[in-house]
Amino acid sequence: MSALDIESRLVTLDNFPFPGLNTTRRIRVLLPRSYQQSDAHYPVIYFHDGQNAFFDKDAKYGTSWRIQDELERIYQADPTREWIVVAIDNSPTHDFNGRFNEYSPWKMDSDFKLPGRDAGIYELGGLGELYAEFVANDVRLYIDSEFRSLTARENRIVMGSSMGGLISAFIAMRYNAVFGSAGVFSPAFWFNKSKFLTWLSGVQLNLPLRLYMDVGTNETSDESRDDFNQIYVDDAKQVAEVMTQMDNVCVRFEVCEDAIHNERDWQKRVPSFIQHCS
Repeated sequence: MSALDIESRLVTLDNFPFPGLNTTRRIRVLLPRSYQQSDAHYPVIYFHDGQNAFFDKDAKYGTSWRIQDELERIYQADPTREWIVVAIDNSPTHDFNGRFNEYSPWKMDSDFKLPGRDAGIYELGGLGELYAEFVANDVRLYIDSEFRSLTARENRIVMGSSMGGLISAFIAMRYNAVFGSAGVFSPAFWFNKSKFLTWLSGVQLNLPLRLYMDVGTNETSDESRDDFNQIYVDDAKQVAEVMTQMDNVCVRFEVCEDAIHNERDWQKRVPSFIQHCS
């Protein structure tokens, strides 16, 4: 499948209003292969860190998920299975570390030591509630009005990795009436695990949620900490255990041997995620 073919199905919204923060955001909408040849309606995947979704040339660190390749393989096996993918760029502020602001409802845990990172990270976080509202209301309502989406909550998935995994779990539970599934890849619960767990203890879901969560055994977000890979694994296990005990949550949790904190490794896990969440 050529890049040209993908780009012919890609709709780019360059200045989509984000009223909660009085700013705008680029959103890329990838339409299904059959979209222009039918009048069918499609389920929707909402994807954080959207510039990393499709092309290496757009990706912040030069490597993308190429999620279209995985969806194409699924389509080739079963042409009835297609999705609209709504890829929402992360915040360009703070040299793109603004994603820490928007992908956590809480400030960075001041007790969690990151000796290899700029101390400014401790000032970030806390805008996740506004971002969640933006995705669940502003973006979702626009997509449902402008594209042929299936509007039942069972046909909406929210997904992301690292901080995007954290906010995906939050959005899916905070807006339980909007989203039926979530893909939580290599979640960065270390950003403020205690606040996340405290919030989670008060969550009661009235509707069923399918949640896919994974973590690699060789992940890090600070090379100066030799224990970061174990932190990723232990945190994900702890949160998955809590979620498994919750009413109305069906969790699939995977520990991926030798997997690193990288879009190519996350791409490999898309089939497992899709199998569980759709």
